[in-house]
Amino acid sequence: MMEIVKIQFQTPQDFQRFRKLALERVVSVNIAELSMICHCFMSDIANAINLFGATITDAPIRPSG
Repeated sequence: MMEIVKIQFQTPQDFQRFRKLALERVVSVNIAELSMICHCFMSDIANAINLFGATITDAPIRPSG
């Protein structure tokens, strides 16, 4: 099962390492915030938390129209 989430990292190094791991699943990135929107598997989310100390939140919903 895949989830669309916002992943926020604490360091640029963690941001880059996770980005390389989940490259095909990254929807968008915000380098200034060290965050990305990812269409991730639950295992990707667990790795982001456990290996990189990331914070996970629901992806912001874009208004339609």
